[in-house]
Amino acid sequence: MQQNIAQETLITTEALYQALAQDDFTLHFQPKVDLRTGRIGGVEALIRWQHPQLGFLAPGVFLPVAEQAGLMPEIDQWVLRAVCDRIRQWQSDGVPTVPVAVNIGSEYFEQERFVRTLGTLLQHKDIPPHLLELELTESTLMQDPEAAEAIFFKLRTLGVKVAMDDFGTGYSGLAYLRRLPFDTLKIDRSYVQNVSVSPANASIVSAIISLAHTLGLQVVGEGAETWDQVAFLARCGCDTIQGFHYSRPRPPEEIEAMLRGRKRFDVPLSGSCTEEPIILVLDDEVSIVKALQRVLQSGGFRVVGVNSAHEALSLMAAEPAHVVISDHRMPEMLGVDFLDRIKGLYPATVRVLLSGQADMTTLSDAINRRCVDRFIPKPWDRKQLLDEVRQAVQTAVAKRCAAEEAAEGSGATGWALHTGRV
Repeated sequence: MQQNIAQETLITTEALYQALAQDDFTLHFQPKVDLRTGRIGGVEALIRWQHPQLGFLAPGVFLPVAEQAGLMPEIDQWVLRAVCDRIRQWQSDGVPTVPVAVNIGSEYFEQERFVRTLGTLLQHKDIPPHLLELELTESTLMQDPEAAEAIFFKLRTLGVKVAMDDFGTGYSGLAYLRRLPFDTLKIDRSYVQNVSVSPANASIVSAIISLAHTLGLQVVGEGAETWDQVAFLARCGCDTIQGFHYSRPRPPEEIEAMLRGRKRFDVPLSGSCTEEPIILVLDDEVSIVKALQRVLQSGGFRVVGVNSAHEALSLMAAEPAHVVISDHRMPEMLGVDFLDRIKGLYPATVRVLLSGQADMTTLSDAINRRCVDRFIPKPWDRKQLLDEVRQAVQTAVAKRCAAEEAAEGSGATGWALHTGRV
């Protein structure tokens, strides 16, 4: 608390003016990774401040003060100028240059001289317009939609790219996508962070990606911090990932080294209905999982066993199984609830409930919720188990192939392959 008060005391309007005058600000850059190639397809410029007393400060610390003081237009202009200088330097030094994105606030965007100033800057610095991308939030556009539309078409004339940032947090994003000529849509991090475990977020993200591609827009998944999230977004057909999983914002020299070395990140492989079927077995008892693995592997199946629902969801995000077999009575999550979540995330996966509870309540609940395709009692009969799983695999493969054919016929993205929908 005392540290926050000290920061507020030192971060004053006068100090910000002085920082602008003395060029005490600097830029860091966060890579945007192309999920097709693993290469850096672009970077986002993010301002930092080397404060004389407080040291290196992130924007969340000082930008609120700048907003209250009405200094954001000056800061936005400083960032644009610094980005153009950096692009010019990289080009002069022979660095393979990628588009650089800059966040623009409403106060600067709405200024009458904004587009004219930007055009002069690009011409003076001799910057190819396609190497600059402006990121605008919906709140920026809502201030004056008609004026925003006029500015957009002037930006189109300049040749710079425009992205809608934080998509999904506003009230009328679809209207803006229809009216304004965006190039890119960035899915807000609040949806990305739980996309591999939340059916609701998964459905929203899948729908956003499908809609964006229908409109001819590129999609960036922002804030991806885990491989699960990256893998799920890749299977949804997302084009680009930006987030801590691949890289935090880096100083210019580190980004330059990545670009010179043509850094390639690991990206998820695309699936196909012809790939080897996978059976995922979930039971909190290790001995049960091992016993099921022995039986199913003897039938020629590729089997993955886990003992927690959390681990199962992580594995599914990386490589969705064709068939999931889950115990019902587990401490972390009941099997019916787990399979219900799998249904929301991966409708093409065939779901099998395994339970020693022979009561009709469990079975009736599962059937009524339509979250279970098959039911196998404990203890199981070996032949019956293998027959049930073979039929489940055949059903899963057929569903995936049908979805793949439908996706190819409609021009849809890889999203259809794992959800079973187009």
